[in-house]
Amino acid sequence: MKRFAFYFLAIPVSLIFFGCVTATPISRIVENPQAYSGKTVLIDGEVLQVINIPLVDSSLFLFGDDQWSVPVVSSTPHEKGELYRLSGRVMAFPENDSKEASREAVWAIADFLVEQDIVDEKKAEKTGEAVLKGLYRLSEELGRVFFVIEEDAPRH
Repeated sequence: MKRFAFYFLAIPVSLIFFGCVTATPISRIVENPQAYSGKTVLIDGEVLQVINIPLVDSSLFLFGDDQWSVPVVSSTPHEKGELYRLSGRVMAFPENDSKEASREAVWAIADFLVEQDIVDEKKAEKTGEAVLKGLYRLSEELGRVFFVIEEDAPRH
């Protein structure tokens, strides 16, 4: 009977502590992207705009809410208006726009593209550079100094 009582209490308590992972508000990432750079975050929101990347089987989209948005690179196609919880790694653009930091961003994208079997290793660097150029343009328009690489994307 004691064992039953233990499990009866242990299961709900573990669900409370381990099952309630909270999302990071987009505003916190926007206000201080360097603090989140390289970290994986959960973000709740909506796909606001989808931008197809030519010749690459991945997508670039804006994800957010009424006030804030973040540019996201994903291996999974998404549709405008889709609501979900995104898990992704924040990549902050360097404040001083150094070549070393730009190379780091290119290789983060290239690694993602290879890991997701989107491109082979031979094409990864050039494709990463092309994706980064698109991200720079989009980020400049939005006034953003970071982007997110989606991890564990929901499958459609």
